[in-house]
Amino acid sequence: MTITDLLKAGLACYQNGNLEGAEKSFRQVVMLDGSNIHGLNLLGMVCVNTGRHEEAVQLITQALKINPADAQAYGNLGLAYQRMGNMALAELHFRKSIEMGSNTPTIFNSLGNVLREMGQSHEAVKVYESTLKIDANYPGCWTNLSQALVDTGEFGRAFQAVSRALQIDPALPEAHNQMAEIYRNTFKYDLAISAYKKSLELCPTLYESMLGLATVYRESEDVGASLEILNRLIALEPRHAKAYTALGILKEQIGDTVAAADCFKKSIALAPDAVSPHYHLSQIKGRIISEDEILAMERFQKMTDLSPKDKAHIHFGLGEAYDQKGQADKAFKAWLIANQSKAERYPYDSVKRTNHRDSTIVYSKAFTSRFTESSSEDKRQLVFIVGMQRSGTSLTDQVLASHTSVSSLGEVGYADEMAVQVKELTGKHYPQGLSGLSQEDIDLLRAEFLGKISLTHENSLVLIDKTPMNFQYLGLLAEVFPSAKFIHCSRIPMDNCFSIFKLAFADDQDFAHELKALGQHYKLYKGLMDQWKEMYPQRILDVHYEDTVVDLEAQCVRLVEFLELAFEPKMLEFYATERLVRTPSASQVRQPIYESSVQAWKKYEHHLQPLIDALGDESFL
Repeated sequence: MTITDLLKAGLACYQNGNLEGAEKSFRQVVMLDGSNIHGLNLLGMVCVNTGRHEEAVQLITQALKINPADAQAYGNLGLAYQRMGNMALAELHFRKSIEMGSNTPTIFNSLGNVLREMGQSHEAVKVYESTLKIDANYPGCWTNLSQALVDTGEFGRAFQAVSRALQIDPALPEAHNQMAEIYRNTFKYDLAISAYKKSLELCPTLYESMLGLATVYRESEDVGASLEILNRLIALEPRHAKAYTALGILKEQIGDTVAAADCFKKSIALAPDAVSPHYHLSQIKGRIISEDEILAMERFQKMTDLSPKDKAHIHFGLGEAYDQKGQADKAFKAWLIANQSKAERYPYDSVKRTNHRDSTIVYSKAFTSRFTESSSEDKRQLVFIVGMQRSGTSLTDQVLASHTSVSSLGEVGYADEMAVQVKELTGKHYPQGLSGLSQEDIDLLRAEFLGKISLTHENSLVLIDKTPMNFQYLGLLAEVFPSAKFIHCSRIPMDNCFSIFKLAFADDQDFAHELKALGQHYKLYKGLMDQWKEMYPQRILDVHYEDTVVDLEAQCVRLVEFLELAFEPKMLEFYATERLVRTPSASQVRQPIYESSVQAWKKYEHHLQPLIDALGDESFL
């Protein structure tokens, strides 16, 4: 056979999925002519698709030495590096391919995927949009665009993008999976479950959808269903590292920290270069981080291609480890690097935050006492636990949830949705839209909120929404639910802010990434809470973390009296209560009360001057 015949035969095999036959033909081509760029490129792509990425790099690089202007070869090399996990080199070669004139949609799409993997979702959106200008009927790219838009918090556009993907290809399982992700992120759990199931109906081995389904079951507190899905996934693919990580998170949240640690260790053994299990293992409270675990995390510091998210998480983990060892300077340096990685992408806008606080006060004052509470079949007492993160909200929630008449909804996010609805009902964003709400609007907001919880914890007298950031919406919640009560958790400001600085909060919590921003945000929060306490003095109970750890029983008595319940001794053993806890404090609240976190900031005082300066008079209150 001639070289041309061998290339044709190899291509036919390649296109039919016969990689063994394709490799045989392409190797013959290269043996006959070592400078045949088509043979080198195609053999390289066979290696890419069979997991031999280093060999692929060698072959494609050889082809590029012969023809340095081969745009497709640069794209192939980018794909090889992407499969190797070297996103920096993948980006470099995808961009080189485009620079050399490639107009192939898959190259543009792959570049978008790499950028998103590196945490550059805003840039990825631009690249996906460029791809769709080349091919507007590329369903996979519409799906990827939707994923990037979710990353940037643009859920409306994300929904439109994935809807377009499904218009083009209704049987695309990845698009149904992405639709499920949008529903999950917007707390529409029933719709998310249906979409995940549709994805799995189309592709029963789409493990991403199985993980997503397990996650949404966990987030909706269906522990049994979540566990069943994860066990099924592990049975199908025993080496699926992410499944063990997900199982570890579930185990930690139900209080089985020993099993959680074992799961994270299994995940690490299967995928030692994945940051997530290392991070989660380091965050389990009550266990000592081993020297081997520290060395494993330190190895990531030498990697230059870590995504900003991974860089942040591994340094948060190292900070915790060094803190345990009493190495304060090393711990603080690690936390500083972690937060800088976040702050670079999500800088704090103090002017915007201040204007929002002031507007909230102005519009809420004019909003009060205009409405009545319509009759409702749901007679359960609603209680909102609010405060800064790390102020003891999870502890207070766990203590109250230990009472036989109390159930916690966790951090449900319904108030965020309510604020979005204000815009939909009035045409103005919250809080400006408050002035345009009618009694009918209030009734609708109330009914929709209650509808979401109507089938949960039906036998409880008290339902708790433990979402700390709801302090932003307290006035709105107070007017929509005139009989609702609020528990405000607070803590020594320095301890509170420093505790936030040490943890990996969501990217949109931009105040959490800088010491100065933390101090500024704390003062804004306190000013807003002072206003709420002036407006609703009888409906807000202050609970101080330091008082709780000194005399838990006294605080329990205060809490139950506020909620008109009887004290139950089991509240003092809150750590033994079996329930799902979906917060960074999941393992902390499984331990008896301890005082070691009070004044914990003191040993780091010489690092915290920016925070002290920003807090001003609030610093040591």
